[in-house]
Amino acid sequence: YAEGKLVGGNARCVAMLTAFQQVIKDYHTPPDKVLRRDLDKTLRPLIQFLIDCRPHSIGMGNAIRNRIVMAMTAVSKFACSKIVDGDVILTYARADIIEVLLKQAFDQKIQFRVLVVDSRPHFEGKKLIRALAEHGLPCTYIQINALSYVMKEVTKVFLGATAIMSNGAVVARVGTALCAMTAHEFNVPVLFCCETYKFSDRVQLDSITHNELRDPDELVNSYAADHQRLTNRSEAEASAHVLADWRDLPNLKLLNLVYDLTPMEYVSMVVTEIGMIPPTSIPAIIREYRKEYNNEDAVHLP
Repeated sequence: YAEGKLVGGNARCVAMLTAFQQVIKDYHTPPDKVLRRDLDKTLRPLIQFLIDCRPHSIGMGNAIRNRIVMAMTAVSKFACSKIVDGDVILTYARADIIEVLLKQAFDQKIQFRVLVVDSRPHFEGKKLIRALAEHGLPCTYIQINALSYVMKEVTKVFLGATAIMSNGAVVARVGTALCAMTAHEFNVPVLFCCETYKFSDRVQLDSITHNELRDPDELVNSYAADHQRLTNRSEAEASAHVLADWRDLPNLKLLNLVYDLTPMEYVSMVVTEIGMIPPTSIPAIIREYRKEYNNEDAVHLP
């Protein structure tokens, strides 16, 4: 978890809940203690430990009191109704919910094809393209630098989200905003598939005020690995490129952001487990959920 090997909002939330499930299974209420209060005290340091390892996402902060798996199924069902014969669907990187959606649409005998856009340094789209190809979907794999070239043939864009703010802005894997903005310029509808547990009452206007920084060497290492594979050079030779000694250059910094922010005007629709809503309706959904849970003694996450 701390090394960033768990990728994706849903994967991180499920892993967190699995860990808590094991803790609760091993928990025994001490004599003269109230379960609700003592369990809360037991979980708090564990939650803080996870935060110290890596800042939790908005979804992880809300996951204890909401559903994930059932919500994902409902979202894919609603989104599937938007895919018709002849569609060319574009998606970016890899989101569990998008993979479920595309497979479900294919199983319903809808004739469409998929364009998977990918980028450095993690190349998450490779896992998605393999999963879709093995499922039988006709799909194409491209790098993000070819986005504007292929967008002219795209009919719909489906993207995953890490969080959606109350101002309708979407926080997602870095590169998502570029896909949404390019689609907007080509008048292609952009649908974000997102469970309501990822909604936040916070407002965010840029990608800098709240984000995660990954190891800058990942940017260098991904280049070196590709260079080695394409040229059949040794690892030492492949790593000997212009950025190999970047730490020795005082005026050079490498920025490896995890997320970016897509402004509301580039979001056509948000597909949730309660239906398809415009991004302007996010505050109303948050208010309704807050009313529902105000009287419940849910575990409070810091």
